Amino acid sequence: MSERDLVIRLRNVSKRFPKGDRRRSLLRTLLGRARGEQNSESTFAALNDIELDVASGDRVALIGNNGAGKSTLLRVVAGLHRPTSGSVQVKGEMTLLAGLGVGMVDELKVEHNIFLYGAMHGIAREDMRGHLDEILDWAELRDFRHATLKTLSTGMRSRLAFSVTRYFRSDIFLFDEALTAGDKDFREKCAEIFTGYARAGRTMLVASHDLKFVERHCTHALWLRRGCRIGFGPVAEVMSLYNPAEPK
Repeated sequence: MSERDLVIRLRNVSKRFPKGDRRRSLLRTLLGRARGEQNSESTFAALNDIELDVASGDRVALIGNNGAGKSTLLRVVAGLHRPTSGSVQVKGEMTLLAGLGVGMVDELKVEHNIFLYGAMHGIAREDMRGHLDEILDWAELRDFRHATLKTLSTGMRSRLAFSVTRYFRSDIFLFDEALTAGDKDFREKCAEIFTGYARAGRTMLVASHDLKFVERHCTHALWLRRGCRIGFGPVAEVMSLYNPAEPK
């Protein structure tokens, strides 16, 4: 793989977070030092020295048990978390889909939320208007065009949000379980879109517990355990070693 082909490059990336959800006060810090505590004891490592090269057009699955570091890795790549150490290089525009519909407003109508969600990802209102009917049809929500978002079920909201994402034109897509949520029919419709992205040569990182989806749609897999890289390579190679029932 040449340097020119790389669109994502991680070198010795680590990310640490504070333990618990209370900020460490000056008094607690001084007491901790008096007891001989080290600062590292008040944090935990979500990622440890991660190395990763992703070439243009690769579809990389992030696999591992809950707490393995998959979501943290996606957020570090997206720039939402700064790594505690190491370097992250990304070439191209990115879209992170972590929780479909984040940013939509309950009190607004479905139609207005389509414009809002598109605008959040750089799509002009005029462009979104031209796709409005098709977006509603794909989501099976034509009859809910003027309903407020809060009247929709969780599944309906997911369909609506994903229908809008089909018009995003990023070079790199980061999916955090977004393609494997919902019922069987919805997952199949999402899989069709994923296949279209692949044909268009989009680069994708996908955090997923759906191993059938991974084997069917991804070219490579990164296996994480407690923030550490256990294996990386072609999907078939990594999946032959992966055991989702291993101790956490």
